[in-house]
Amino acid sequence: MTSAFFLLLLFATQASDHRLPRVFLLDANQLAQEGRMAQSRPDQPDAFLKAAIAQADQALAAGPFSVTQKTIAPPSGDKHDYMSWAPYFWPNPNTPNHLPYIRRDGQHNPEIKQIPDHDNMGKMCSTVRSLALAYYLTGHEEYAARAALLLRTWFTDPATKMNPNLEFAQGIRGVNTGRGTGLIESRALTQVVDAVGLLDGSKNWTARDHQALEQWFTQFLAWMRTSQHGQEESLAKNNHGSYYDEQIADFALFVGKRDIAEEVLKNVPQRRIATQIQPDGTQPLELARTNSWGYSNFNLRALTELAILGNQVGVDLWHFESPDGRSMRKALDYLLPYATGAKPWPYKQISEMRGSDLAEPLLEAAKAFHNPDYEAAAKKLSAATDQHNSGLPVPAAFVLVGKPRPLGNWRAPAGFASEAPHSSSFKPGAKLRTIIVRDSTGALAGLSQNVTYRVPCVSLGESLCGGSGGCFRDDNVGAEVEPTTQIFALALRRNLFSAHERRNNPLTDVTFPEQS
Repeated sequence: MTSAFFLLLLFATQASDHRLPRVFLLDANQLAQEGRMAQSRPDQPDAFLKAAIAQADQALAAGPFSVTQKTIAPPSGDKHDYMSWAPYFWPNPNTPNHLPYIRRDGQHNPEIKQIPDHDNMGKMCSTVRSLALAYYLTGHEEYAARAALLLRTWFTDPATKMNPNLEFAQGIRGVNTGRGTGLIESRALTQVVDAVGLLDGSKNWTARDHQALEQWFTQFLAWMRTSQHGQEESLAKNNHGSYYDEQIADFALFVGKRDIAEEVLKNVPQRRIATQIQPDGTQPLELARTNSWGYSNFNLRALTELAILGNQVGVDLWHFESPDGRSMRKALDYLLPYATGAKPWPYKQISEMRGSDLAEPLLEAAKAFHNPDYEAAAKKLSAATDQHNSGLPVPAAFVLVGKPRPLGNWRAPAGFASEAPHSSSFKPGAKLRTIIVRDSTGALAGLSQNVTYRVPCVSLGESLCGGSGGCFRDDNVGAEVEPTTQIFALALRRNLFSAHERRNNPLTDVTFPEQS
């Protein structure tokens, strides 16, 4: 699609009041503001809009995805049933048949990729959200049509739909065919809930489509609340319990069961915060993991999203504090000096430790407590180091993914000219952490021509697509770059960047954060 054609489409959309979308984790007011900005100056789209369009244009070619695409049938024999294997379980070296599998916490067994349902669900969710966002901002029905196709394929088409359960999620070979902990894999579906709110009003997403999807989520919500796996997950004391609550509350709000959401959210202070967080801010069950930093932040992000949902029903989780001082803010303050590097992390962390993991809770806390220090810390952790950068984390994010390789083996993607900083410091076999990407046209980045960006590399197997995994591939010769969706969620959840900042501070030499 040419830029001239796109501008014509922008001119064709209504530039009056932009509807307030029905979303629960994204910021509806901020979205409406972005929509008004996009349509008030269609001849001068800003960096946010250009990045959203570039990402959606990529998403037009993705999918459709379906649980029926797997080659291994679940125990039921019905490929419509979602299936996955437990990621941290490996063949038993002490038995002839290698069963039962044994746990190696924090170490992903690559065998799980033989069943693509988990990856495909994550890709479907992030792709639909990208397309829905672009439709909301531009009114371009092509994006809505593709999003609708992906949604129907995954949820409602009789030939390809997923049955509304996770009976066979995270099975452990030689032990079981599924377990309660597998319910954490559906947390990406909260992206679908918000995406549907962005599609409202499209001729390609009808009332019948919405009703069918709502029925699917009603059935899935009932299964989560009544099944044995669901009951097990609801009793989990760590991050699994937090994400279970988040899904229940989010899906309940989506299908109009506000009473269920309210009940869950009102119980979070005592059931989650007071039991998971110590008076000093530590989270013992997360610190016990081999990736203790990652899991401490992972659980705090779940609590943060529960706090966002709490705002929907008048439940204030940010300001809850137990008599002995347990609170979300205490957990945040405990992690902050380690995120900034002021203190060395004293617990086990077998994967790379990234301070930017704390950015999302910091930004939400900045709003909740009107604390500029949190905002400043979040910007420092997640935005550019360049003094002239406005701090907006979403102009464009293209991430190189590849195995450690000699620098000379890296090949620039088509349309880019690239060079590595201080290339002489890289030795054969060293992991390339940063590369310079120059967008010669400005179309992908959404900024002026010949702008240079420093982009972090991410090792193979990590993902920037909402935690879905497997979003990128490596061919041992070159590497692909693709836009990430998580940065959009991060930006749309908070109103920190004014139109003035975005329009009058061009972002150059931007170092994008590595997020997972």
